[in-house]
Amino acid sequence: MKFFSSILPTVGIAMLGAVSVLAQSSDVIITGLQTVTQSSRDLRTVVETITLFNAPVQGPKVATGLTNIGQSVVTVTKTITQGNFDPFSDDVAEDIVAALTAFVQVHQALLDTIIGKHRMLTLVGFHVPCILFSIIQGILQKTPFTKPVGLALQGLEAIVDTFAFAIIGLIPTRQDTAMTQLTSLDVTFTQSTNVYNS
Repeated sequence: MKFFSSILPTVGIAMLGAVSVLAQSSDVIITGLQTVTQSSRDLRTVVETITLFNAPVQGPKVATGLTNIGQSVVTVTKTITQGNFDPFSDDVAEDIVAALTAFVQVHQALLDTIIGKHRMLTLVGFHVPCILFSIIQGILQKTPFTKPVGLALQGLEAIVDTFAFAIIGLIPTRQDTAMTQLTSLDVTFTQSTNVYNS
């Protein structure tokens, strides 16, 4: 009897430790997603403020910001792939998908804003009178601002695809929901890379 009375607390502590590790691992992923989401939100604020007058200063921040977001996604992906996590339970998967959904929505809004500023960034590369902007816009598509943005978009798209493959295996009960979100984001990535690389 003494054996059971001494072993039960030990088993209980071990199980509590396992639950704690599981919670920590999902928290790391969720926190990583939230950090990337905030970075996307912050860059969108920068992109929204781009005007014809401040584009020479603000324009380069777009590609740099996209690159920084990509580095953050790489960090989250490494956390996932090097963490040797087992698939998460449905309630944990639900929390991860909620963070993923927020990331997708904010990132799509960022990409839509970047698409909306393409013409501005195209025009800013030229120092000619405003009347000529519309004429040369169709002739010269790439400027010192649009080419780096196009390359950064392509790089970020590849990084997010790698991230998607890493996270899908951890949330088997929510794979369909996650794939719907990631597919939606992929469509927006395609639109933005088409605009900046055409």
